[in-house]
Amino acid sequence: MTKKILLSISLAVLVAGCVSTPEGKGLFKQIAQNVPTPWSGIAAGVLAGVSGVLGFIAKIKSDKAKLLPAVISGIEAAGDAAAPVKQSIQNIATAAGVQSQLHAEVQRLTG
Repeated sequence: MTKKILLSISLAVLVAGCVSTPEGKGLFKQIAQNVPTPWSGIAAGVLAGVSGVLGFIAKIKSDKAKLLPAVISGIEAAGDAAAPVKQSIQNIATAAGVQSQLHAEVQRLTG
């Protein structure tokens, strides 16, 4: 749950940093320009780094999300031979408290 909250906050910060203000400047750029002169370059660098890291995290999460449909499709294609695997996955998902979400995803992918 904590990871989801942190990811949500991180994505909100990333989006806020990329959104343009009416003057056509991104929020991060506007913040960096309002910082006193000797620190504005450092602030801009830090904010750019934060934006880059958050973008990288979002990319990793997106790539991981693409794996589940491939795994589910492979298990479903195995037919009856995959029955013990399906039962094992169901047991683990139930113990982790995500069985209903997994079932919904399987139904979505397999129709």
